[in-house]
Amino acid sequence: MHSLAPRKGTIAVGSDADITLWDPTRTTTIANDRLHHNVDFTTYEGREITGWPMKTLSRGELVWDDGKALAEPGRGEFLARETPEPVLRHTRPTTTH
Repeated sequence: MHSLAPRKGTIAVGSDADITLWDPTRTTTIANDRLHHNVDFTTYEGREITGWPMKTLSRGELVWDDGKALAEPGRGEFLARETPEPVLRHTRPTTTH
């Protein structure tokens, strides 16, 4: 995922993957005040949806529990990534014969 595999997004020893338990039958209406993002609006405001995250584990720690963010601010970890091959191909000089 985003040139971070297998360090991120893989459930394996030594990898860092978040796991979310999802209730596919729960129906809810999206409201910005229930979302945890750093903007003051959502284009989905008022839309009724089916399916909702119930719990999220990150590095073995419960960080989300049925609408409650439990993670301490700053617990995230920056993972540097390599330049993806398609970008490298696009930026390499071409040779002509």
